[in-house]
Amino acid sequence: MIPTEIEGEFLKANSWLKPNMIVVSCRGQNLLDVRICFGRDLFPKACGPNEENRVCRLERVTVPAARSR
Repeated sequence: MIPTEIEGEFLKANSWLKPNMIVVSCRGQNLLDVRICFGRDLFPKACGPNEENRVCRLERVTVPAARSR
């Protein structure tokens, strides 16, 4: 998958979410996580520099299968 497509799907599914509030990160060629940033008041907010450094810059990532428990 393309990281920007993953972000786009989250934005479509959550109308309250703005592009600067979400970060898609990767490790190696794999999707690591999708982070949505919140303030101390638990309201969504723009992500800060810590999250911006985690942005996946790959053109494509593999979405690993979910682990069973």
